[in-house]
Amino acid sequence: MNDEQKQPLPLLPYLCSPSAILGLVLIGELLSLVIMLADYSSGFSWISLGIISMLVQWIILSCALILCQLRPLLNRLSLVLSGCLAFSLCLVISATILWLAPIVMAIPSDTEQWARSTAIAAIFAGILLRYLYLQQQLSNQQQAELEARIQSLQSRIRPHFLFNSMNTIASLISFDAKAAEKAIEDLSELFRSSLQKPGLVDLVDEIKLCRRYIDIEKTRLDERLRMDWNIESPTPQALVPSLSIQPLLENAIGHGIQQLVEGGTVTLSISQENDTLHIVITNPIPKVTHQDRTNGNKIALSNIKNRLHLHYGDKAQLKAESNNTNNEFMVSIVLPIMKSKSLIER
Repeated sequence: MNDEQKQPLPLLPYLCSPSAILGLVLIGELLSLVIMLADYSSGFSWISLGIISMLVQWIILSCALILCQLRPLLNRLSLVLSGCLAFSLCLVISATILWLAPIVMAIPSDTEQWARSTAIAAIFAGILLRYLYLQQQLSNQQQAELEARIQSLQSRIRPHFLFNSMNTIASLISFDAKAAEKAIEDLSELFRSSLQKPGLVDLVDEIKLCRRYIDIEKTRLDERLRMDWNIESPTPQALVPSLSIQPLLENAIGHGIQQLVEGGTVTLSISQENDTLHIVITNPIPKVTHQDRTNGNKIALSNIKNRLHLHYGDKAQLKAESNNTNNEFMVSIVLPIMKSKSLIER
């Protein structure tokens, strides 16, 4: 189990992100307006609304800042203890700001008013913390379901890859034991890399995995398999789903190169345009087995397309098309450049 898996699930959302701060500011303004409208005795006053709004924003943003800093600690504590600690901190911050406000603004202090305002702040803090907790639990549940679906899809790819690789090695043992031994070493290193990270991996690592797989297949197909690595230099810094490119190369070889007596060239092109990553794989296809090849490709293509959708939503695209004129099959993937391993806001 890696370090990321050992980390406890967060109890509260990350409140220091721009979107969270904007949401808290809006909630604070709405609360200020409600407090102002609820006090009919003094009538509506823009000055009073401004003072109330300032105090509310000080309290909300101060609490958010403290909870952000203590978020790792709160995640390690029990639910009851972390809840009590978070509520107590918000209560202390509210009481302190409300006590100091008259002094800073040079107005007479009123103990009764301070107590009433502190009680209102405590009630609101309890409601808001409860709402944020439920929101984060829903997010945790959605994240867990997302990871389960991704791992389920990926688990269907790995056995297929393993069986094909083992068949390749088995075919080498009888006539080239040394090559078979080298293929076993490549396979062990390849699987060590692929099994370490079940989700998103660095593009560089995925390319290394692909190169090891191609080395194994070249041992079997020899000169029939030619590989053109058209990868932008330096390699774009991006994250891609593990085992997303390798199955496409496997399809290109199994349903294209392997079906051709003369073999052919598989081309892998990877480039970056602004914040978008482009991956294109092309390979020759036989005329007679075109329909069989199309049907055989559907499983892997559908699997990868589903995983891309789970990771990136509608921002990722996968297209597969064949050119009957040139007897060529092409798969293209377009996805956003992601440099953080969490696509969901902390």
